[in-house]
Amino acid sequence: MSRKSIRKIHIAKQEYVWVTQQSDLTLYPFVESYVRVNIDRNNSSILYIDISSWHFELKPSEIKLGIEFALEYGWKPEGKENNILLKK
Repeated sequence: MSRKSIRKIHIAKQEYVWVTQQSDLTLYPFVESYVRVNIDRNNSSILYIDISSWHFELKPSEIKLGIEFALEYGWKPEGKENNILLKK
């Protein structure tokens, strides 16, 4: 069973859509949790944030920091095949 929650955030005049997803299909007690970020619901370039490995709090300020970090290190959300994974 998976649970999803879709939200929007604005950074530097750009709207991003972020989706939290948690999969309960993994082996107990481990649960895979991540955030998927992209622009305008266009999945051409995706930022994945591994929530589990970062002990990440799911709040907009933390998502914003993750997006800004990825942008600083070369993530181009409008590009194609430029997916990036933030994982510890």
